Amino acid sequence: MRTIGQSKGPTPCRFVMMIRITQLTFQANSFRRYYSLIELKLQDLGGSMKPCIKSIFNMVVVLMMALFISGCLGDTFSKKPEDAKPDGDQPKSKKTTAIYYDFEDVLIPLELSIVKDRTVVVSAPGFTSGIITLKGRVERRSIFNFFNNNMQKDNWNVISQLKSPGTTIMVFQKASRTSVITIRDEQIYTYVEVGVAPTLSAEPSFSESNLIE
Repeated sequence: MRTIGQSKGPTPCRFVMMIRITQLTFQANSFRRYYSLIELKLQDLGGSMKPCIKSIFNMVVVLMMALFISGCLGDTFSKKPEDAKPDGDQPKSKKTTAIYYDFEDVLIPLELSIVKDRTVVVSAPGFTSGIITLKGRVERRSIFNFFNNNMQKDNWNVISQLKSPGTTIMVFQKASRTSVITIRDEQIYTYVEVGVAPTLSAEPSFSESNLIE
């Protein structure tokens, strides 16, 4: 089980530096082999040019190391300004974590998927009622916190909250509607039933929230 909105962050990668070091090592070994071959040839010729060739070889190795290191550092520092743009230039986009289904003022987390054979929704002009059943591998406490926060943001009033070891029932109310959200833990999934129905005018309106553990 996981909490709503939980995701894995990006893992830093340092493969570029490793590849550069491997390339440098390979090139140095190749020059050493060429130098050994040249040294053998010079021995056959008397070795008069051996010190000169050795100096050239050392200079080439030093230049290669400088080029590879500067290229590596150049890539590292040149990418930083692109990744770290000023706050004013970065587009402020937030990842969508919840959506509205049939009930336009009841937000549902994306971690929950609809169970179609247990969902009944009746739509009429200006009003929608019914029961939406959802399931997901999400902690019951996380779902409770999600609905407790977002229902109030959508102007629902908390009427009652009932908790038992395996079930949580949340009751919300507006001027003309009542919503009952039931959260149940089962073996694999956590099931959520979101019901919305008209509020009967004869029923009294509650003003405080009751919490039963």
